Amino acid sequence: GPPFDLTIIDDSDDDLTVEYLHRFTEQNDNVQLIRPEEKLTCANQIWNIGIRHTNHEFVALMCNSTRVEPQWCDAALEIMKRRPDCGIIGFKLINPDRMTIQHAGVMGLKHNGMMAVAGLDEPSHRHTYVCQVPAIGMSLCLVRRSAIPPEGWKENGYIGFRGFDDLDICLEMRQRKWDVIYCGYGSAIHIDSPTKKEKNPNFWDEYEKNKEYFIAKWKDVIKWLD
Repeated sequence: GPPFDLTIIDDSDDDLTVEYLHRFTEQNDNVQLIRPEEKLTCANQIWNIGIRHTNHEFVALMCNSTRVEPQWCDAALEIMKRRPDCGIIGFKLINPDRMTIQHAGVMGLKHNGMMAVAGLDEPSHRHTYVCQVPAIGMSLCLVRRSAIPPEGWKENGYIGFRGFDDLDICLEMRQRKWDVIYCGYGSAIHIDSPTKKEKNPNFWDEYEKNKEYFIAKWKDVIKWLD
């Protein structure tokens, strides 16, 4: 695709991972590796580190659970260039085992507090369109730098990597008059929480705490869906 620079933020304790990433960086002129001195505690911390070490107008944020499909960013880049009011764009995320849709934009919350996700478990060819949505999932997204607060995104409030922080970012963007867009013309394979759930027995307890914090913060603007 288009020319790009890649910034990798990694705090792994696995010596083989560190060795591989150092070698990968040395072999590619457009790659930089950042090894934080302290363990990373939340997604916003990672995004802020990466954004501080880049200077491009458009920044793609990508979790290590995501594998992009060919031409995934072409349509989204065109949308960003044509629409100066577009702050963030999310993509169609596909289950790797069933090849069905895992995520095509967040439409709201259900009464139990779980996210109401468009296209859930539908065939992967569905939801191939562009539209405004309340929020997108940030395991893969394209962000306009000027839509990011100068001080970066808040790094406290949500526990670890347990969800709802990406919804929070989208709602804050909407409050600041930026559009949140879903672009189904770009897609990626996404493994849902491949390490978070297995290695943390408190995952769902922490998820519930994040949900409660999110609902308390945004209770006046949340649209509840069945």
